[in-house]
Amino acid sequence: MRTTWYLLFLLCGVIWACQSDKPKDFVVTTNTAYNLAFDYREGGKVDSAYRYFTIAKDLFLKENDSVGAGKCLVNLAIFATDMGDYYGGIETAIEALDYFDHNNKNHYPYLNSNYINIGLANSRLKEYDKSIEYYLRALNFATDLDDSLICYNNIGKIYEVKGDFKEGIKNYTKLLAIAGKNNALNYARILGNLSYLRYLQNPNFNPVPDLLRAVKIRDSLGDRVNLNFVYERLSDYYFNKDLELSKFYATKYWEVSQKYNNPQEQLLALRKLVILSPEKQAQTYFLRFIKINDSLERVWSSTRNKFAMISYETELHKADKVILEKENDLKSTQIVILILGLLGIVSLSVIYIRRTKYIANLKAQRHIQENRLKTSKQVHDVVANGLYRVMSEIENTDFKKDEILDKLELMYEKSRDISYEDELTEKEDEFEIRILKMIKSFDSEKQLIVIEGDSLFPSIHFNKIQEDNLFLVLQELLINASKHSQASLIKLKGYKEKGYYKLTYTDNGIGLSENFKKNNGLQNTVNRINQLQGAINFVNLKPGGLTITLQFPIK
Repeated sequence: MRTTWYLLFLLCGVIWACQSDKPKDFVVTTNTAYNLAFDYREGGKVDSAYRYFTIAKDLFLKENDSVGAGKCLVNLAIFATDMGDYYGGIETAIEALDYFDHNNKNHYPYLNSNYINIGLANSRLKEYDKSIEYYLRALNFATDLDDSLICYNNIGKIYEVKGDFKEGIKNYTKLLAIAGKNNALNYARILGNLSYLRYLQNPNFNPVPDLLRAVKIRDSLGDRVNLNFVYERLSDYYFNKDLELSKFYATKYWEVSQKYNNPQEQLLALRKLVILSPEKQAQTYFLRFIKINDSLERVWSSTRNKFAMISYETELHKADKVILEKENDLKSTQIVILILGLLGIVSLSVIYIRRTKYIANLKAQRHIQENRLKTSKQVHDVVANGLYRVMSEIENTDFKKDEILDKLELMYEKSRDISYEDELTEKEDEFEIRILKMIKSFDSEKQLIVIEGDSLFPSIHFNKIQEDNLFLVLQELLINASKHSQASLIKLKGYKEKGYYKLTYTDNGIGLSENFKKNNGLQNTVNRINQLQGAINFVNLKPGGLTITLQFPIK
């Protein structure tokens, strides 16, 4: 044992030495990467923000900071959705959910943003019912009025797109009651949406006063960046009523989207102007539309490609780092394996010696137990069943004293042979003659035994093991019938079928009880048939009686 402890001490020292010699690489700390990602995001450098959120996520995971990793995934999912990769956005957002505790209120802001993003991506994919489902989930994690308003407003837009104006009006009415008039900007947004939805439901309704009121409120509060939404609705309203006014508000829509550099809104405004303008002016607007659309597609395509490249490079860097770490650890690993091998040899030697002693002892006990079981089985099959058979012969036939003494002498010889483990066979007669003699010993006026057919073994040759086991099995069945069945008639039928010998035993006795359990004799019978790779089946007959069918393969 002292040697073993010394080797363990040496192992710990080697491992410590190997780890101490490793150079400390400079790494970007988690906070730095995360903060840089936000700086790039606010600066409009989406690809750089994406890269650093990816780095920050891996560092968070390395530090077992699941919430930090989840926050990075939420931002990566939002980037994917913004760039038009809706399926990728949904996939990343769903992955992020596993990193947050839905019962922890500190996690609510991230869960709210994440569910809103999933709802938005689904709406872009025109999966409107799923979109509403995720917006409603987001509501469960709203931490203030603004969070709730965003969810309800988005739900209202979905109802509008679906054409379910009734539900949309109900949603915006509830929203107006929640927002009240305490927040003028929220009031203006909801009022404009509600009024326009009422117009869509009822073309006779005039939404213009409410829409212009929303414009006035936003303009007075300096919220001109969102005036484009109101101008869009005013242009749509006048499209079928006054084309000049429709073009006037479409132009306003275009100017605001230009001023605040919103290319997606610019495309929507240009689409209206192409339709509403004279041919020459419409061509100008159309060319502008093509230019902005191509530019936007290039930006989106380039950004998506950069995202894919960043993801690929990140995974490649991880793989390279793993390879490098493996190479640096190879020497120490080999030393550890060597020492562990020595310890293993010592330990296995001790275990082997103890196990060898244990197995030897176990085998000795098992051998004793097997001999006891074998002797018990032989005593039952040979002595007990043999004595019962002799008793049946004496009872059912007339025997002379000398014949009785001969049979008892034979039983004595068999019982003595058990102690020497000799083969317990009757050598004086052929197998079928032995069987017929045994059957005859149980045949009486009270219990008639009938053999169906010319022979129980028509043109069948058994080997010695099959003969001995079949003899003892049939003897056990007849003993049980004599003792328990109360049968007056027993029928036996033997035949060969498809490479199997089959024996059917049928009586007209009381059959087996419902709670029937095999006694030692019947259990030995089952074991003997299993030893012959055969099967035995017990079936009660109605109204009374029992059928036993056994079979085993023969050559």
